[in-house]
Order: sequence, then structure tokens, then C-alpha cells
Amino acid sequence: ITQIPGHTRTWLRSRTGAARTPLDSAVAALHQVPFWSIAAFGALHASITLAFLFSTASGESAGLRGLPLDEAWARMAYARSFASSFTFEFNPGQLETGVTSPLWVALLGVAANITGATGSGIAVIAKALGIVFGAASAWMAYRIVLQVARSRRTAILAGVVAATAPAFAFASVSGLETTLFASLAMAASWAFLRGRIATTGVFLALATLTRPEGVLLVIAVLGATLARWIWNREGSLIQSRQDVRELVFLGVPSLAAVTAWVAYNWAITGLPAPAAYVASNEDLGLLPVPNLWNMWLGYFHHTALLSGVAWVPGLALLAAGAIALARQSRFSAAPLTLFAALMAYAAAVTVSRPPEQWTIVDRRFLDASAPFLAVLFAVGLHWSWRQIQRFRAEHWPEDRREQRLLNMVTAGLAAVLLIAPLAALPVRLRELSAEYSWNVLNINETAVAAGVWLFENTPDDAVIGASPAGAVRLFSNREVLDLDGVYTHESLRTRPLEFAAERGVDYVVALQSPYFDSQPDRVALHTVSSVPSTILAAPAIRIYGPSDAAGVVMAERGTMLGFDAAGLRIIDELDVADLNAERAVSEITHAYLIEGPAGSVTRIARSYGGESLKDDARVFSVAEEMTVKSVPGSPLTVVKRYDAAIGGRLHVLADGVSAGEWELPRNEFFFGESGFTIPANLITSDRTRLRFEVIPVPGAEAGNSFYFWILTAEGPDRAGGG
Repeated sequence: ITQIPGHTRTWLRSRTGAARTPLDSAVAALHQVPFWSIAAFGALHASITLAFLFSTASGESAGLRGLPLDEAWARMAYARSFASSFTFEFNPGQLETGVTSPLWVALLGVAANITGATGSGIAVIAKALGIVFGAASAWMAYRIVLQVARSRRTAILAGVVAATAPAFAFASVSGLETTLFASLAMAASWAFLRGRIATTGVFLALATLTRPEGVLLVIAVLGATLARWIWNREGSLIQSRQDVRELVFLGVPSLAAVTAWVAYNWAITGLPAPAAYVASNEDLGLLPVPNLWNMWLGYFHHTALLSGVAWVPGLALLAAGAIALARQSRFSAAPLTLFAALMAYAAAVTVSRPPEQWTIVDRRFLDASAPFLAVLFAVGLHWSWRQIQRFRAEHWPEDRREQRLLNMVTAGLAAVLLIAPLAALPVRLRELSAEYSWNVLNINETAVAAGVWLFENTPDDAVIGASPAGAVRLFSNREVLDLDGVYTHESLRTRPLEFAAERGVDYVVALQSPYFDSQPDRVALHTVSSVPSTILAAPAIRIYGPSDAAGVVMAERGTMLGFDAAGLRIIDELDVADLNAERAVSEITHAYLIEGPAGSVTRIARSYGGESLKDDARVFSVAEEMTVKSVPGSPLTVVKRYDAAIGGRLHVLADGVSAGEWELPRNEFFFGESGFTIPANLITSDRTRLRFEVIPVPGAEAGNSFYFWILTAEGPDRAGGG
């Protein structure tokens, strides 16, 4: 009672002679909660997020009425479903595994049930909860540093750095689960540091249900526990029932949570992981060093603590903080010291991006590490300041001028360590708040606008195939099949238009591209666009509806449609993807071969002049070769039908001699036809061996071929194509 302030202490003392009730205990417990610090960090973090919500960099305060990523709108669609049926459904009655954060979706659904929010109202709840959990993460950073450093000023610094981290504030109002995951991971780390094993296990389980990366934190905690036993003991590792209880309390809750979630995914899709994870991530190996370097340049080097030249003192302080925590708390500090590294590794093995392409799409995998970095930074600064003080005490000169000089040097060093890593914070806040405004505006003007248009212009029973699908599902209130396989698992590893045709889709919504513009049985009904585009792969989204089937004319696959062959005559042809013809004819007369991994695909799309074309293609990774007819001393023109949605570049060789580079341009059609002329001096016989080597360029790392025509200006007659 003596620790409880004010009139409450007097009230409790007045009840000393009475029997204690649960109310008495509750009042005493409430007064132990440091509300002032929670409120202070909450207010600070909320004020930083206002810079994002009210930013007018895009010309309006778009952040007040939208979210910066279509995936966030998909979370809202799942939350609406959970609010009504307590199930994870993207469309009513269709269980799906399109979220990697079931706890976040469930939390939003429960909150929506309580408040009665629907549609975009759930997004407001998501932003509010994101801010709350972001503030909770900052407060826990304060409490952790207060415990390990025993310095209130250092603890306040840690909380302030976490609360004001620009990328973390961006995440708070993104509608995603980043701050919930960060707060649960911080809570688990704090509980483990204090030796509260059962509490640690509960928070670890909740973290794994929020993000799959929570499993890495479980591994770190269990690894630290086993390492502590090995370090402190001789003989058998497990020596008592207490050891068994510790492992059970730490690991079993997470094991149960992961098992239940894996079982759910397996029952729905036959896959152990959510469809969202399978569709969105790559398997990049166990040691993705290039990805780690790109991540450093694209993400960490742009955080406030490590930007510009501040990365030198910033990285030094983070390392000093990790070492100081490890020395003081030994194995109990492992989650705090390893979390950021584990998150970086998890992202590196699944995400491959050049440094300039690290946007919110990929930053969200790392933003949860912000409060952990704040802890390491504050502890490192505290340890460094103590070392500076110790150095001053050991080397304090007797001469006053030398004393002043030493004071100036040590004060300057302390200022550099403190100020340099934080100097970029206003700049990053301005940059990211502008990016947030533009991202939200882009999504509002494209995906959200497409969903609203579909709601107003399509029948209630329309079936829509969409890519992206999140906002389209929420705002159209129609049955939406995700063509990317993220929210509709049946479309995983399928061609979008083929899947749409198979499922009888009425309308297709997609980013504008030759692939969708060339659909033979659909026509563009409506286009919504946003310029500049900061978050989408294309500046416009188009809505396609059925076209007049009677107007679709299928052209012959061997008919040249897009190349002007005036003055030339065809002397040879090669249908490289007609496998039966290849076996019967081409492999003998043309000796056609491919180097490197290869495959074949079939395309049906609108082509030149409005005709539709069905053709097969060979896809190759290194090179393709063939022997064709030629006329000695006459230039040889090679015309190729290729995938114009990709384009590409080839190195051409004739009989082993370089003839130059062939640029295959992109165009508005899926099918393209381009010609390359080989000089007459390289044509020395009536047969020429051609080789086309792939020159990898972004977006066209492999080659593809549908059909070849060989033309020359010599002679009046067309030779047979065999």
C-alpha cells in the first residue's frame, strides 16, 4: 500500500480492518500500471502517424480515406467475413487461406462486430489498432531498456526512437499486422528477459499466429534456453521436471498454434502454408547473400538510424547494444539481439528485389524490427557513454586546458553518437509520408475505383476474376476469384485467362498489359488510372467484359500478320513449337535444338488487325539453333513471331560468326513479329546454321519463339518449308 499514491492509498488504509475483496486487489493493481508513460508514448506515436494521414503530397489527404496496399484491403475483406461468420472466407461460403495473419484478421473481425463497422469502416479500425499496437511497442522498448540499463533517460530515448521511426509509423496506418506482430514479439522478448516462461510461451504462440516469422522467434527462444543449459551444466541436458516444464511452457503453445494453422491450410488447399505465402514468395536458397546486400541498400540504409554517413555510428551503436545485452543478460537477451537479423534473413530467402524497388510491398516484412533496433541503439548508446565516462576518469589530466580539451572531445563524440543516427529522421518522415499519400491515392484511383464501378455497373450475381483482388472484392461486393492465386487457391500456378475461362468468369479486372488487352473473347469496358504509379506494376487497371464472339476470326498460325515482307520472298519456315511436326520434319531437316532449361506454352490472343491467333511457343533459357535454307551471297532476313508482352534481346550468329544483336520490341499485342537481316557476306552456302543466344534484360531473362520465316530477295519462286 505504501507504493500506491494519493487518495487511493487512504481509501485502502481505511479498509485495513475489512476483508479484502477482488475490487481492492484490482484497484491496487491498476495503480501499479505506469499510465503516464503509456499515454506519453501513445500520444507521441499517434502524432507521428498524423504526418502520414494528413499528408497532401499527392494533392489531397488521401491517407484519411484509404490504405496504401491492395493486400491491406484484402485483409479488410477477410475481416468482414470473420465478423459475420467467424470463418476465413474471401467469398461467402468459400473457405480460403489467403492471409498469413489469422490473428490480425480475427481481431479486426471482432472489433468490427463490436463497433458495427462495415466496408471501409473496418479500415479505420485497422488504422486505430495499428497505432495502438505501435505505441505499445514503443512503450515496451522503454520498459525493456529501463530494466536492463537502469537509466530512465536511456529508456525514454529508446521509446522515443521506436515511436518516431518513420517506417514503423507508416506500418501503423497501413492496415497490416506489422505493429501487432512487433508488440507481441516485444512482449515475448520482455517476458523471456524477466524469466516469465509461461507468459513468454503465450506471447510466442500469438506472434506465430500473426506472422509466420514468429516461428523464428520461437526457435531463437528455445535455442537460447538450450544454450543456457549447455553453458551452465555438465552431464545430461535435462536434469529435472522444472526443465521439462520450461520447454513445455515455451514451445507447446506455439507448436499447438502452428499445428492447428497448418492443419487448416492442408484441409483447404492441400498445402501446409497459406496460399498467400505460396503465391507471393520465392525459394531463394539458404544463403542469399546478394539479397541481403540489396536489402541493406534498399531498406536498412534508408532507416533513420542508418541512413547516409550515419550508418557508421549507427551500426556501431547497434552492435554495442547487442554485445552489452548479451554480457548483462546472457542468453535471456537472445530474442532482443537476434530478432532484426532473423527478420532480415527470413525476408532474404523469400524476397529478391534490387535496392531501388524496396517499397511498402517488401518493407512490411522488416518494419516490425524497428522497436528492437531502438532497444539496441539506446542500450548501445548507454554503454558507449559509460565507456566515455570511464575513459575520462582514467585519463583526467591535471592541466585545465587539457581538461577542457578532453571535455570537448568526449562531448563531441557523445553528440556524434547521439545526433548523427537521428539526424535523418525528419527527412525520412517527409519522404515516407509523401510516399504514403501517393500509394493510397494510387490504390484509391485504381483498385478501389474498379471495385466501386463493378458495384454500380454489374449484376449482383456477376463472377469477377481480378488481379489485384482485395479492394475489388470489398467494394464490388461480388464473387471475386483472385487470378494470382493469393485469395483463390484453385488458381495457383495457372494461367489467369485460362483459369477465368474454366470458371466461367463474367468480368476480368487486371493491370493493363498486352496479355489482358489481347484477350480474344473479351473487350475493355472501363479503365481507371493513376499517374504517377508508385505501388502498382502498371499505371492503369482495366475491366474487361465479353466481346461479340461472331467477330472473332482465328488466323492460320503460319500466316505472317505483322511484318511487311514487300520485296522479299519466303524460302523456308519453321514451326518451332509444333512438337509433332518437329519430330516428323524439323529435327531432321532443320536440326532444331535448344540449350538450357526449356518448356512449351499455348497462347490464344488478339493479334494484328483484330484477328485472334492460337499458337504454341518454345521457351528457352540459353539459346536456340537451327539450320535453314539460304541463297549464297544474298542477305538473309529472319522473321520471328514472339511474345510481345515480354520482348527481349538476342545475340545472332550465322555459321558461328556474330551478326549482331536482335532487339525484340514490346507492343500493344500479345503476339509480335520482328525481322533481323543477316548481311550477305555471312551467307556462303545454301544452308546456314543460325544461333540465337539470350541476352538477359529485366523482365525478359529467357527467350521464346512461336514461328520462324526465312526470307531473301533472290529468285522468283518460294521454296518448300520442310
